[in-house]
Amino acid sequence: MFAIDAGQGAGKGEFYTPASIVQLIAELIEPYAGVVYDPCCGSGGMFVQSIKFVERHHGNRLKISVIGQESNPDTWRLAKMNLAIRGISIISVTALRPHLLMTATKT
Repeated sequence: MFAIDAGQGAGKGEFYTPASIVQLIAELIEPYAGVVYDPCCGSGGMFVQSIKFVERHHGNRLKISVIGQESNPDTWRLAKMNLAIRGISIISVTALRPHLLMTATKT
């Protein structure tokens, strides 16, 4: 569920954004080219929806780069896996706290 128990416990402040909302955001930003930045990328759904948007509109997937942050190391690993299985490769990861910044580009 969206924002369930958001203000309680160790995971407070962590949200799940429904796929329909993420898809709507991708449609609104029209990511034909450039960088898609998600400051709280979670499992990387915004990046996946952005690539799907480009594919639906017959754009060039190579013109999209994604940059994201995630504070939860487990969720960050899920995001990396989600991008990897879709062919979105990591080109740079910060050395000090790799779970906080992830930069990728479509290959």
